[in-house]
Amino acid sequence: MVIDYSQIRTQLKANRKARGMTQAELAEKTELSVPYISYLETGAREPHLDALLKLARVFEVPLDSIVGNPTPIPSHTPHSEWLEIIADCSATEQKLLIKNARAFKLMLREQNK
Repeated sequence: MVIDYSQIRTQLKANRKARGMTQAELAEKTELSVPYISYLETGAREPHLDALLKLARVFEVPLDSIVGNPTPIPSHTPHSEWLEIIADCSATEQKLLIKNARAFKLMLREQNK
């Protein structure tokens, strides 16, 4: 398998921004340094496997979605709409939205019993 480092660079930055995280916040959560995160996003360095695993865990995505060729998500799916909604939210806002969405889902399921 040939590794496409430009894709890794793109995926890392996209995942970080989609979660409203700064490089410093990502560095703290992954226990990597801020300069290292910056190097990865700019392509100045190639990532080590342990760093990629930490990043995938923090982003809650499979590793192959960062290093492989993930199946593209159609532009109008519930997943893409949800990402669009939360993209510009702070981490606190994202947590509240997720908490409320889960509660609303439970309420809907209870009503449909």
